[in-house]
Amino acid sequence: MGPRLLRAFRMDRGNKVVFGLFLATFTYCLRVLRAIGTDGDRPFVPEVGVIGAVGLAIDCVGGLVWFVHHAASSVDVMHVIAGVHRDALTALREASVPFGEPEEPGPDLTGPFSLALSDRGGYVQTVDRARLLRRASASGLSVRLLVRPGDYVPIHGPIAEVRPPVALKVADSLVIGERRTPDDDPEFAIRQLVEIAVRALSPAINDPYTAIAVLDRLGDAACSLRGRRLEGTRTGRAGSGCVTVPGTDADGLIDAMFLLVVQNGGRSPVVVIHALEILASVAECWDDPDARREVLRIADEAVALASGCDMHPRDVADVRERAARLDRFR
Repeated sequence: MGPRLLRAFRMDRGNKVVFGLFLATFTYCLRVLRAIGTDGDRPFVPEVGVIGAVGLAIDCVGGLVWFVHHAASSVDVMHVIAGVHRDALTALREASVPFGEPEEPGPDLTGPFSLALSDRGGYVQTVDRARLLRRASASGLSVRLLVRPGDYVPIHGPIAEVRPPVALKVADSLVIGERRTPDDDPEFAIRQLVEIAVRALSPAINDPYTAIAVLDRLGDAACSLRGRRLEGTRTGRAGSGCVTVPGTDADGLIDAMFLLVVQNGGRSPVVVIHALEILASVAECWDDPDARREVLRIADEAVALASGCDMHPRDVADVRERAARLDRFR
């Protein structure tokens, strides 16, 4: 499943509660043990404290049983796929808007500009667009970011164009960290799902059915955008100020979802056939012409890979038959 998916185990709230229960019980028992002593000639035992320690010990036994069951369930690949799929649905919902919602006109990108540089290196995790727009509006500037959440920015690397060319501090409106996060980055969860499929299709594992399960979730995530559109480049205006932030567009999302899986599963007939069936469903759900063109390009690549490898002629015929279902979208 890959080391990046260990984040799901670290962030699990139930695991943290069980660990906290054990630490609290241990600390409480030490405190009760210290209270045990003698009162003159008679021994002193804090009965209420001991009863509380026994109760916490029983809770710890229950917590341990739950933890063993939960940990065994958490390492199941289908459980991990389902969790990452939920993250992807949430991220895509936040990055899209209903069809018909008006788009802000883009800024004027002509004329001289100055470059705003990053003061540190790392991954762009999120952009405080409201803060940046307030600064641009106060000075009547047009700011076009050159990076988006998920991009890696080197120290002193260019992050924005500012028109007219003036000094404007942009870096403190970006949250830059050591790793990518799902915040404002819908491709992050998608790439985690793709990583599971690509690892499953490696020659060392050769597990096409895990890849098929990932394709099902990717198709569901893509079709969840029916009636919606990805915002892509977001433009905000306030007064005479304007801020443009690049984002994920439809064809880029389709490429991130399916291209690597098709390229790595091109020798597996069952994976290629299932990928073509999912691509047909996505083409049916989406009205975006750019996304449909990307779907057709990936389908053509899947057919070319299947035809160029040592695949049984009957399997090649099945692949071509599934691909023919996409011809009506050309």
